[in-house]
Amino acid sequence: MKKKSGLVLFITTVLLIISSINSPVSYAEETVYSPSEPSPYDTEGYALDELPIYPMSQVTYEFWRTTFSNYVWIAGGRGFKNPHSIGIDSVNKNGITIEAYSANLGTYKGKCVTPKVGGWRICNWGHLPRNTTYKFKLVNTSSGTANITMGNVIYSNSNQ
Repeated sequence: MKKKSGLVLFITTVLLIISSINSPVSYAEETVYSPSEPSPYDTEGYALDELPIYPMSQVTYEFWRTTFSNYVWIAGGRGFKNPHSIGIDSVNKNGITIEAYSANLGTYKGKCVTPKVGGWRICNWGHLPRNTTYKFKLVNTSSGTANITMGNVIYSNSNQ
């Protein structure tokens, strides 16, 4: 039985190789989006040419596993100048909101509500005024305990 299944596998492989040599290569068609049809690459309703351009001096702060039932400050409330985005990887499907505060006065500046799904979630903060430092709070909006496996804050120490 092993010899017969090995022979069938060999013949199938040879036929696949021969058929791929004789068939022309096909490429995926390029998709063009019209202004009336939003592109899947838009971010929160911004046109691609309206998105902020991030400088080359980006810095990434990474944080690791944490669990919380109410809230937790990223980096213990440390400030991040000119934040671009925050990504979190969640094990469970808890609702997590990321709130932004000015680092010096603690004034609330806005929030990003993430979907109630497990996996990687990203919030863009490029719309916040530049040359300012912000701190961020992860807030569990569901019952139970939120379980974050890792996350990152991308920011810039330059004045852009």
